[in-house]
Amino acid sequence: MLHAIKNQIKKNMSIKNILFISIIGLMVITVSTIMFSTYTTTQQVLIGHAHEVMDNVSSEAIDRSTAFLQPAELAAELTQKLANHNVVSQHNSSAMERYFFEQLKLYPQFTGIYFGTKNGDFVYVNRDDSFSAKGYRTKIININDNIKSVNLHWRDKEFNSVTERLDTEDSYDPRKRPWYIKALKFKRMVWTEPYIFFSSQQPGVTISSPVFNADEDHSLSGVVGVDIEISQISTFLASLKIGLNGSAFIIDTHGQVLAHPDSNKIKRKNNEKTTFNLITEINDPIARAAFRSLQLPLSTTYILDNKKFTQFTQNNINYQAVFTPFQQHQWPWIIGIYVPEDDYLGVFHKNQQLNIYLAIIIAIFASLLGYILSRSLSRPIVQLGHQSRAIMKGDWINTAPISTPYKEIKQTAEAFSAMTSTLEKQQKENDELNKTLLENSLATIFRLSQAAEYKIPVSSNHLSRMAQLTSLIARALGKDKHYCEMILYAAPMHDIGNLGIPDHILLKTGKLDMQEWESIKTHPVIGADILKNPETEMLNMARQIILTHHEKWNGFGYPKGLAGTDIPLEGRICALADAFDTMASERVYKQAYELDAVFTEVKVSRGSHFDPKCVDALLENELEVRRLYSNLPSLDRIV
Repeated sequence: MLHAIKNQIKKNMSIKNILFISIIGLMVITVSTIMFSTYTTTQQVLIGHAHEVMDNVSSEAIDRSTAFLQPAELAAELTQKLANHNVVSQHNSSAMERYFFEQLKLYPQFTGIYFGTKNGDFVYVNRDDSFSAKGYRTKIININDNIKSVNLHWRDKEFNSVTERLDTEDSYDPRKRPWYIKALKFKRMVWTEPYIFFSSQQPGVTISSPVFNADEDHSLSGVVGVDIEISQISTFLASLKIGLNGSAFIIDTHGQVLAHPDSNKIKRKNNEKTTFNLITEINDPIARAAFRSLQLPLSTTYILDNKKFTQFTQNNINYQAVFTPFQQHQWPWIIGIYVPEDDYLGVFHKNQQLNIYLAIIIAIFASLLGYILSRSLSRPIVQLGHQSRAIMKGDWINTAPISTPYKEIKQTAEAFSAMTSTLEKQQKENDELNKTLLENSLATIFRLSQAAEYKIPVSSNHLSRMAQLTSLIARALGKDKHYCEMILYAAPMHDIGNLGIPDHILLKTGKLDMQEWESIKTHPVIGADILKNPETEMLNMARQIILTHHEKWNGFGYPKGLAGTDIPLEGRICALADAFDTMASERVYKQAYELDAVFTEVKVSRGSHFDPKCVDALLENELEVRRLYSNLPSLDRIV
């Protein structure tokens, strides 16, 4: 029974039945599509989650930074109001000193508070551990009758006096400091750009505000300032949990790194002066790559109006990043946060790999089944393909009958075999016909060419030599066999236009007059008219040669005065071959040149009369040319 079914399948199996097996392939495609869709969707969701986390972290960092800096505005504003109403005054430096101490104690992020008057008086309280842990130092400058006194007073953390001394060498003048000048210029509360504090060598900013007297004219009393070290922002960034390996940094509009988890990377020494590192130069390749992903034009000022998400690759690791500008105009800073994609996609990728392995196993089993079935189906089709390619190459031998159990393919193979037999028979008939046509065409062409040559009896064998030279030059230029064969047969027709030139001009032994020379120059056009509307590729090439073999590389030839590569290649080749053999042959108007002299003349005319590449090709084969002239071929040998 089974054997009978098998035999029936071998006899009658239809391609339509094989399509049922395609379900297996469809199953594999379906599973793969679902997995790919799930992978893409899940990845997008997780990346979106990463963006949301980074967005939240950036908002938190900006809020923390703002909360860190804003008390300085409140302190400066409060000091301004108290000074306006003489609650604290430069005339009572002790009360002002005490007030500044209380502010520093209240706000640990403040490093110093000070007040400078318009006449140069100055009260400054700052943190100083020189004589006491968590201590303070007061600097008071008084100017009376142009006499300056500077008193330095150190206190402990409870404001108890520790030591004091006079500084007779101090040259500090608050009125010359940027914070003082900027506050007076804008007549309002202002922030300086971040800079490295001289005393602590830590990054910081200063807020300052002018103080006006409460009198009628509201005259200037002085300027109050607050110094804030922003290194604690770096400490905060270092404590942020951004995925598993994420990080953050803050830059200003000049690209200076104001905060970084590694505070040592913020500063650099520049001519013994400590400055901020630029984000483009910081010793953190990932941070540099993150900044480059913003694709901001390189300049001295970087402006980011809105939040921007980016992605980049560093050391073959993909990262997601977000850059958010501070919304407060007084702090034109940008916070950048980046996190490796694997921090969110790592577990997903591992699970996806597991699914891929499972899908591969299923696909392997399905593919094995499909392969077994498709092999028996495809073998005869492949054999048909081999036979088709063999027939394309003219191979009628490798077309053996195809054996197949599939009815449709078997019918196709039988029809193909019958078609092959018919094609083989027709091909043989066409080959015979083409051979006859070619022989007749070549015979006609050469008889026509000889008719033109016979008008100049002394040019014996010129056509054969010139044809051999054109084929040699074409071959040396790298042209294929077909081209070389075409030009070999087409070149002898170059002077058929001489049929239209009167004999008394062609055979004249003396110098031609102007009218006779103009008549000679018409033979290319006459020859082209003889081959007008060419019907074959070879006749078309012959017509091009006839028209252009008297053109010169420098444009001073005839009949059209073409120059350089505007002259068809076959015309340039024949111009050299014709001139070479003319110089080497005896004519009615001259004696033959020695071959050495001919080669010399060709070299002299390289780049003027002749195409330099054609000349080089001829010279590279000088030995073959000399052999050609020592064993001259006859015209019959070309045909």
